[in-house]
Amino acid sequence: MAAVPPDHLSDVLITEQLHRRVPHNVDYKREKLAIQELAQQMVDHPEGVMPGLVRLAMEACEAQSAGISLYEPDPPSPGIFRWHHLAGHFANLSGGTVPRDFSPSGIVLDRRAPILMARPERVYPYLARAGVPLCEALLLPLYITRTAPAGTLWVVTHDEQHHFDSGDARVMTELAAFAGLALRMIVDATALRAKEELLREALDHQEMLTREMSHRVKNLLAITSGIVTMSGKSAATPQEMTASVLGRLRALTQAHSLIQRTADSSGIIHAGGTVQSVVETILRPYEDAGPSGGRNRSITSGPAVQLGERALTSLALVFHEMATNAAKYGALSAVEGQVQVTWRIEAGKLLLRWEEQAGPRLEGPPTAEGFGGLLARRSVAGQLGGELLYDWRPEGVCAIISIPMERLAS
Repeated sequence: MAAVPPDHLSDVLITEQLHRRVPHNVDYKREKLAIQELAQQMVDHPEGVMPGLVRLAMEACEAQSAGISLYEPDPPSPGIFRWHHLAGHFANLSGGTVPRDFSPSGIVLDRRAPILMARPERVYPYLARAGVPLCEALLLPLYITRTAPAGTLWVVTHDEQHHFDSGDARVMTELAAFAGLALRMIVDATALRAKEELLREALDHQEMLTREMSHRVKNLLAITSGIVTMSGKSAATPQEMTASVLGRLRALTQAHSLIQRTADSSGIIHAGGTVQSVVETILRPYEDAGPSGGRNRSITSGPAVQLGERALTSLALVFHEMATNAAKYGALSAVEGQVQVTWRIEAGKLLLRWEEQAGPRLEGPPTAEGFGGLLARRSVAGQLGGELLYDWRPEGVCAIISIPMERLAS
């Protein structure tokens, strides 16, 4: 039983009178047409049924207020009831809550039966918030499943001359059944939409993975060809060229492992790292590897910044795309070309700068964004909540990446 002393409850609970009262004149034809209209609306637009159902309950019972109270459990506490679709004098209280164990609806859930109350605000003072006397309140259990009531459908009269009777109880019983069915349809429709959204996201993710795999294979072939050509120009003997090519391919494998993706629920599996380690690993395949160690083709500098798994993978992917483009079209495709990557922390953001020098002269930005550019932009914006901007200067492209620091730990 809801936590109300029995002696106080007996002052307001008058359910036994409900079935003693003679029903007032009933327009059965009008009731039937109204219920048929609700049934059609339930099929077409179940979300819009509830407000109309509440208004119909108020009209059929000649009440001045009506609404639905849905139970929200909150273990280990008893939970609350939340008011929905309120009409009449209670309309401005929609969304309000009352305690599960100190409310008329709590008694309905305990008894699993209709109740009738006279001036319930005498026991439940918060009901006086409506600003009018609650002469009588009729509450019916509302079932979404067959196990236990999920809430109540209720009507209130503020007129001392009007009393609810057995006819009102009959109408409310039918409307409560409709309300429960409508709520069940809404719950099922919401769950179906959630499943459809998850399926759509999974299919989009799978499509992106497929396109990304194809894109990477093409890039790897282009990069491998460039490594062979680059090593051939700097090597003095076949043995030196073999060592140079194998060293660069091993470095390329390490860089590629940083951005390995899988199609599981999280999309990515990895260990963490730092910005420095990511940049150096990605650029290592393009360094000169002659007998004397060659010339550094990349310069990196910045503070120690730790990356979480997702941030590491996303940044590795972005830098891999930039390095690939630089090797195919930019500074890393030229013997004297060089890439400088610097970063700093400013105003709660990580600011990274990728700057190419001494590569082929640029005539301006590309006429269309390729898949690699789309992938890099989505990684920065979607995964990291940041921004990626390009400056297509004649001497070489300059890219600025801005990422909130709190996103780097993810």
